[in-house]
Amino acid sequence: MSGAAAVLSAARRRLVVDSLGIWAIAIIVGGIFGFTAREGGLSLIETAAFSSILFAGAAQFAAVGLLAVAAPWSSIVLLVWLLNARHFLYAASIAPHTTHLPRRIRAGLAYLLTDEAFALTSAHIARLGRFDLAGGWYAGFSIFVPWNLATIAGWLAGAALPE
Repeated sequence: MSGAAAVLSAARRRLVVDSLGIWAIAIIVGGIFGFTAREGGLSLIETAAFSSILFAGAAQFAAVGLLAVAAPWSSIVLLVWLLNARHFLYAASIAPHTTHLPRRIRAGLAYLLTDEAFALTSAHIARLGRFDLAGGWYAGFSIFVPWNLATIAGWLAGAALPE
């Protein structure tokens, strides 16, 4: 294995190890969100859509709370936008490393760029001195997959509890 390949392999192993704690947190908090969404009156489909389309933990909790009290949609949209505005800064920080990628790839990566994915991606870039596309996808999906599965599990667990 060449020196560059060994460095990449070591960096990817570290990325996976770093993501394990994120998986645990995503499973716990995603499950709580699923339960909260159910208690807030959302169906399983609505809850799953919330987690896969909005995909922003704090904003999801806030939006469900506002939906439960029948807040106007304009208030909900504004709150979600304000809570997620920091993601523009995350994207701006990563952007110089991804200019060589097609716009559709950058858009997909940006969609997955949560707080946790940003932390993983930034550390991975620092280790390699460059952007690693496979590592970027892994960082994003390492929160997206467990969050969404846990959301569904939390909703189903809530449905199994007696009123």
